[in-house]
Amino acid sequence: MGAKQQVQDELRNLFPNFEPTKQVSSLGSVALYIAYKIFDALGKIFNGAQEIQYWLGECGERITTSITAEQIKRIKDRFDGADPSGALYDPKFKAPQKVSAGQLKQLNKAMESFTTSIIWTTPLKMPIVQPYRKDGFQKIKTKIQDITVAKKSQQDEVDKRKQLQAFPPNFIHSLDASHMLLSALKASEMGLDFAAVHDSFWTHASDIPNLNVILRDAFVRMHTEDIVDRLAAEFTARYAGAMYRATLHIGADVSRKITLWRHERRQAKGILSKANGSRHGDASFEEVALEAKRQELLNSQDPEKRKQGEEMVTPTSIWLENQDPKALHSYRLSLLGETKDKKSADRETQVKDEALGEEEDAVTTTESTMDIVEEDAEDLAKDPQGGRYATKKKSASRVAYDQGTIQVWIPLSFPPVPQKGGWDVSRLRESKYFFS
Repeated sequence: MGAKQQVQDELRNLFPNFEPTKQVSSLGSVALYIAYKIFDALGKIFNGAQEIQYWLGECGERITTSITAEQIKRIKDRFDGADPSGALYDPKFKAPQKVSAGQLKQLNKAMESFTTSIIWTTPLKMPIVQPYRKDGFQKIKTKIQDITVAKKSQQDEVDKRKQLQAFPPNFIHSLDASHMLLSALKASEMGLDFAAVHDSFWTHASDIPNLNVILRDAFVRMHTEDIVDRLAAEFTARYAGAMYRATLHIGADVSRKITLWRHERRQAKGILSKANGSRHGDASFEEVALEAKRQELLNSQDPEKRKQGEEMVTPTSIWLENQDPKALHSYRLSLLGETKDKKSADRETQVKDEALGEEEDAVTTTESTMDIVEEDAEDLAKDPQGGRYATKKKSASRVAYDQGTIQVWIPLSFPPVPQKGGWDVSRLRESKYFFS
């Protein structure tokens, strides 16, 4: 990473004649250690910024592990036995009488993939869409040879790792860009020449004092609004109706109730063990269909159907009746609200160390429905209502992680926004140093 490289350059200047030893094999490992220590110290000093970063990361985690309202409807229709061709073809076109296994595979992949990207709007009302998705490939057969070409689509599964890593810096960059545009517009209004490279702003030397005033004023105007609170409101509106696959601590009371419901349902259906290698703690797409059916009954105009919906129990309804934020398995969520307490600094480091390994493994082993469908395409074609599909063999660390957690589909919501600091940003207008 860039920070490591900067530290390593400084170490080379300090130790131009460095020779590897048994204790220190290279300056690279030392640079990485120092870089982590620097970021750890910055997080403890600028705890407000750290809180926002945790909050952005938690929101991104939920968004990239969610399915849309349209996907939920299609999943419900599939489990209800509806004709899948209706989802493949626009109503104005005549659908074929028979849907091929390949088309069915494509339909189910689109239903179950995490395709929701992180999207937000800048203070200047410009929408930002993160484009990071997993690369798709298509094989083209010719008489001479087969050719594999990259095939990118907005329906491809999102690349969760890239989405999460890029979201906080991209969000800040979008604010920097808004500040630059506001400054450029005001400079043009006042007749000043204006040029910029990223966050470095230029004008003629004689106009520097006036540009300083413009830059500070534009910054104050933008940050006087509660930008993060507005982002939270936008997320709530934009992703309304979606559900995300939450991970819960298995020891929580709500987790035990969900586990009991799944056990009783398996017994009622005569299922002794989970098929295809999936575990009992996994959240199946059948549970999505059941919850969609429950919501449909609850919103019915027929009193009898509403009564059926009220009596219906699903893992999602169990969560809604027994909501416990502490049951959510998320290191970011556990640290929100903690960084302002100086005594919690050691705990913060401990939680990070324990959870980051799990987070890393969980991200890299996110169940890719693209792989799942490809592996069980034949079974899927024979039984489109068959529920979940086989996953690849899990690593030992993932198995250990799974034993302490369960999954459940719950409505997509977001944690409370971290409390805004009390510092008056308008004081920057009188600053002799800010943008000088």
